[in-house]
Amino acid sequence: MSELRLPSLSSFRLTSTPGVDLDRTRRANTFAAHRLLHFAETRGHQGELKEAMLAAYFTEGRWLADDDVLVELCTAVGLAGDEARAVLSSDLFSDDVRADEKVAAQLGATGVPFFVIDRRYGVSGAQDATVFAEILQRAWAESHEPEAMSAATGAGEAGAAGTAGADNAADGPGPLPHE
Repeated sequence: MSELRLPSLSSFRLTSTPGVDLDRTRRANTFAAHRLLHFAETRGHQGELKEAMLAAYFTEGRWLADDDVLVELCTAVGLAGDEARAVLSSDLFSDDVRADEKVAAQLGATGVPFFVIDRRYGVSGAQDATVFAEILQRAWAESHEPEAMSAATGAGEAGAAGTAGADNAADGPGPLPHE
């Protein structure tokens, strides 16, 4: 991962987002929650569970270190509660979370939420939509530069076909690092 470069995004500030009540949030060790995200991925529900966890934490003020809360969120997205409890009472998916932590550290994550875009940009904190729009546009433009250069030099689509998406090895951000 040494080839990864992350431009400094320190100029972006934590913003107030409608529906997010930071006064209700409580710090929690979310290692178990991240193990459940990996479990949910095996059942095709990772995205749903991540959204449910974020909503529970940021809008409902729920504590994500509570196993009962985690199991409730799992069942709400269609996962079996007994399987979720089995994951929580074991060390299943711990290695996966540790691997995520390593990648997150290499990308510069120091807290949550932390969003990885195109495996090249990291955005820390709850940001305004304009911040994400700017970074997404920048990442898209950079990942499509070879196409633009090929078209400008007359290589056309044949020259661009081999490079399109070359920098987009990841399907998107994975689970966020726990605190």
